[in-house]
Amino acid sequence: MYFSGLGHAVSEHHSTQAGGCVGNLIEAVQIDVDEGFTPDCKNLIGCLFCKHYILHMDLGDAEKLISMEYLIAQLGSIQSDPSEFHLVYGPTLARISWLLKTIGSFSEFLRVQVPLMRQKIFQNESLTAYWQAKLNILDELGVI
Repeated sequence: MYFSGLGHAVSEHHSTQAGGCVGNLIEAVQIDVDEGFTPDCKNLIGCLFCKHYILHMDLGDAEKLISMEYLIAQLGSIQSDPSEFHLVYGPTLARISWLLKTIGSFSEFLRVQVPLMRQKIFQNESLTAYWQAKLNILDELGVI
């Protein structure tokens, strides 16, 4: 019963720009953490703190997470108060770091490839299309 239910849940997930979701992109529910964004299906950063979030152990989800991390890092570079930035985004960056370590621990291939992908994204600004579009908007608005 457990495995058939698990198989059904996994097959019923929806892909998001943060990973995956088994909550049909509704009814976001906070995971048991002290800090972080409140889950909200309109804010993909909040996905990382939702109990319906699914992490795929592959380079696709790693790329999404690293792209999100890059965008957040760019926001950090313009903040006048680093402590305020850390208060708001510190838990998210810690969660992304933990999720990337989890992906990397899944196989030797991923252990090697995830850091290489991070290096590529941070050096070449080669984000996923979604996060690149977000970055472009911030750039066009003169925010970064």
